[in-house]
Amino acid sequence: MNKRYFTQTEATEALKLVSPIMGDILGIVKEVSLFKQVSYSNEIELNETMSEIQSKQHMLIHHINELHNLGVRIRDIFYGIVDFPTLDNGKEMYYCWQYDEPEICFYHGKKCNFAKRKYLYNITNNNNYGTQD
Repeated sequence: MNKRYFTQTEATEALKLVSPIMGDILGIVKEVSLFKQVSYSNEIELNETMSEIQSKQHMLIHHINELHNLGVRIRDIFYGIVDFPTLDNGKEMYYCWQYDEPEICFYHGKKCNFAKRKYLYNITNNNNYGTQD
């Protein structure tokens, strides 16, 4: 699959699909983490739980593949962080979004992480970045 590059408008439009998928992923991760907190009194309960975890794992893989097929990069399934690849004068950058943020407001370079993301402003559809540095 060829790598997709998003304009800010395209990334914002893609959020209509990305947000509910990421919501499903976060729900699955939360459900599976709750299984760790339960003690099982017999092998039947344990086997049923293992079967349910396996089902959740398949759902999780399906949702992750959906996001990959949209062209986004998953950064963290526990916090719901995804990146939308973009180009700025030929340099690869990422629009960065975290689940429940109302819109894409941040970006970062290829070698930066979530903590070093920068606020977007004065952006045009041809990806001319303005930073507050």
